[in-house]
Amino acid sequence: MPGAPVGDLVFADAHGDGVQDVGELGVEGVVVRLIGDGDTVLVEDVTDWQGRFELAPPSSGSFLLEVVLPDGYEPTLVDVGPDDAIDSDVDRADVQVGPVETTVRVAFDYNGDEDLDRDVGLVPVPEEPLATSSTTTEPLATPTSAETTSVPTTQAPTTVPPTTVPPTTTAPTTEPITVPTTAATTTTQTITPTSAPAG
Repeated sequence: MPGAPVGDLVFADAHGDGVQDVGELGVEGVVVRLIGDGDTVLVEDVTDWQGRFELAPPSSGSFLLEVVLPDGYEPTLVDVGPDDAIDSDVDRADVQVGPVETTVRVAFDYNGDEDLDRDVGLVPVPEEPLATSSTTTEPLATPTSAETTSVPTTQAPTTVPPTTVPPTTTAPTTEPITVPTTAATTTTQTITPTSAPAG
């Protein structure tokens, strides 16, 4: 025969502080299961419009409380503060992603007494930043002195053809030749004296 119920509340932790604060509402339609030995589902419930659920274990023993996480949500902080009646009891590290659903589990011992302090706080999964098409220019790595490799640089010889400058030819300057003009031709006659015959 089932014992006293186990359960309480699945709530939206708007402040993300791991505690159900005044004004934070329950989450409706969340599947909650009681898991026994061999991963057997013993009891299943769905949270009501206030986010509340109750499960009745068939007997005393150790069980797992399994919560199917709604799309876009993950567990908030676990066991924050001294009041177990208002904090969240599931750990984000215990989330299991399956092919059909994502769940989180928490183990507890049941002795047949009522246990209505099993709270589950949920927060939205942080959105990943959108990839931008802008190109990020990474700084070029400057090799250190130990990494510097001397690579000889072969520079193609540049052959400059000699420029032939034709010698400057000085145009001959033709100066007028002064030809003496003889106004009058003087004929000089040389008379050689002869001896007069003796008489």
